[in-house]
Amino acid sequence: GKANWEKHCTKCHGANGKGVAKIATSLKLEPALLDMTKATTVAKTDADLVKTIEEGKNKMPGYKKDNKLCCWEMAQVVGYMHTLQPKAPAPAPAPAK
Repeated sequence: GKANWEKHCTKCHGANGKGVAKIATSLKLEPALLDMTKATTVAKTDADLVKTIEEGKNKMPGYKKDNKLCCWEMAQVVGYMHTLQPKAPAPAPAPAK
């Protein structure tokens, strides 16, 4: 997943997944739309994320078209993206009785 992330995603989403402000400005997008580490993106299912990669969204092209990435490569990109996202906080301990 990392190799395809670096090849296809870092230009806009950055190596760290937080987005590239200069690209957001040039595309006339809110920088938050390029941030793959924000809570709303972290909350999406893997299927939703793969669908976005397949079909594209806003100004992002779809990667299924012209066989740029196959389904398992898209799933690997999503898996790699998860390594860039913040880890969920540990659940609070149950109160003592």
